[in-house]
Amino acid sequence: MQADEYSARISQRNSSVNAERARYGPFLDAFDRKIKLQIVVELENPLSLAKCSRAWHNQVHSPRTKAMWLIRRYGIHTLFHTIRRRENIDVINSLFEQQVHLSHYLAQRLMKSYGRPDANLFNLRRSYNANQGIDNNNTNSIPWGDVAYNIFLRILGEAHKKFGKDQTFLNGDDMEFFRLLSMTGDNCQKLENLIREYGFVPFPPRPHGIDGSHAFDNNTDGYEDPDHLNDIAHAILLNPDLVTCWQDNGYHEVVEDLNDFVMRALLPSLDPPPGWVPLTLEQVINTLHRLSSIGFKLTDELVADVTASEPRVRQAFIRAFAIIRGDAGIT
Repeated sequence: MQADEYSARISQRNSSVNAERARYGPFLDAFDRKIKLQIVVELENPLSLAKCSRAWHNQVHSPRTKAMWLIRRYGIHTLFHTIRRRENIDVINSLFEQQVHLSHYLAQRLMKSYGRPDANLFNLRRSYNANQGIDNNNTNSIPWGDVAYNIFLRILGEAHKKFGKDQTFLNGDDMEFFRLLSMTGDNCQKLENLIREYGFVPFPPRPHGIDGSHAFDNNTDGYEDPDHLNDIAHAILLNPDLVTCWQDNGYHEVVEDLNDFVMRALLPSLDPPPGWVPLTLEQVINTLHRLSSIGFKLTDELVADVTASEPRVRQAFIRAFAIIRGDAGIT
């Protein structure tokens, strides 16, 4: 394309945008500020509104508006995603003014992942990966917890105010504590206390389409280690009331985050290793009924897993769901 033709198209597009601004700008500016705020918060991507006028630009980019948008979009995982998005200190301050959820666990993870890795170790890892034929793309990513120093201090300061000034908790690991407590069924009260008193919530699972298989550890992109989420899934199978406890304490996304992990965790119990006793049909029905009652469900991917499983496992699952649905004749 000729340079003058390209310039002409750009000029034509800009003229069209300016015409739209002139047509709709005054109408949109007439909205009350509270209505503007509500519109921005409800939008999936409000950046287009920022182009309407200076008033809308200021509204969209104000720290208070951005904080409200983040809370609306990410719920209990707001602070995790705010760190991941590298928002500035003004947004962080606004989040704390709006009582954003802060957990023991997030402060611990931030403490462990803060700062850049040692350069020599970094280069050795890259060399090792190259020799093993492993893609090095993920080693170029900035660690989740590599935030500005003032943000690091602000978050830890809030953690000290909320959980006490004893800094030893920063050296702990609430995820490991949860896993060890959940290995037996007689620590339910301690698990619920970890949720209520210390705000324990796992970090969100890595979204589909983001490959974390070559990450050095789960601190690289911050998303929760799938092994940890499997541990939590087994804990929920032993004590489904943990889900209710989490929901009562603001973790409304728990079923959405953990659905696949919990349902998949049930499959091995139908065909356990030698020496283990498999669940009876009645136990499977009771477990599935309880899980269904609190929102867990079979997805297309899970159905594919069941279909590909051992015949005895497949038949038990299908039979159990048939009975729950009232289709007792299905086998």
